[in-house]
Amino acid sequence: MPGDWVVYFFLAFLSGSKIILYYRLEYQRMQVNGKNHSGGSWNKLWGGDMNIIVLHGSPRKGGDSDMLAETFLAETLLHRDCEVRHFYLNEMSIKPCQGCLECGRDEKHRCIQEDDMQQIYEAFGKAEIVVWATPMYWGYMTAQMKLALDRMEALVMADGWRDKIFAVFLTYHYHVASTVNFFERVCPFFETELHIITCRTMIESTGQEISVQDMPDKLEEVRILAKKLANN
Repeated sequence: MPGDWVVYFFLAFLSGSKIILYYRLEYQRMQVNGKNHSGGSWNKLWGGDMNIIVLHGSPRKGGDSDMLAETFLAETLLHRDCEVRHFYLNEMSIKPCQGCLECGRDEKHRCIQEDDMQQIYEAFGKAEIVVWATPMYWGYMTAQMKLALDRMEALVMADGWRDKIFAVFLTYHYHVASTVNFFERVCPFFETELHIITCRTMIESTGQEISVQDMPDKLEEVRILAKKLANN
């Protein structure tokens, strides 16, 4: 395993000889040209015949939305060899979209801004599955996720969203519909296969926060989705 990954393995033994291998991946910052990056290189896991990228929108690494993504990856790797690349958007240098539409005029649909978004452009093009994991802040995806999303105009211009599989994991306290509606509105246009799992991390009657770790039914829903996509 490359040195910029820390991998923790947990073995859970079931009846008979079947062993389920769970893991927790924590992506470490890379030093590139004197700056901290979270893009890294493709991490080959057990060979890899499917490319997956994970866009982490939360500024809190290892939180609930990250745990949903990790659960998805763990189950996927039980059924399919994959190459996985994580992008922790809060740690990346991504400038806002300028609305200049140069990506539409450029023959190769390149964005004129040279920043960490270039790593995502390259990885997105190779990916069969794109995992979007973000909490809701004020009823919408985080600013970090929205910043990267706005910069995907260049990908859209190059038809880079077409025929992808999107696995969207959203955690929230009060409102989630606006982000769900966004994906449900745009994905059919690009013939993107869309799967959304939402997870309310608060008990409405008491206002008490609850971790996804304490939601076995929700984690099982994520595992079922992962198994389905891995076996496609």
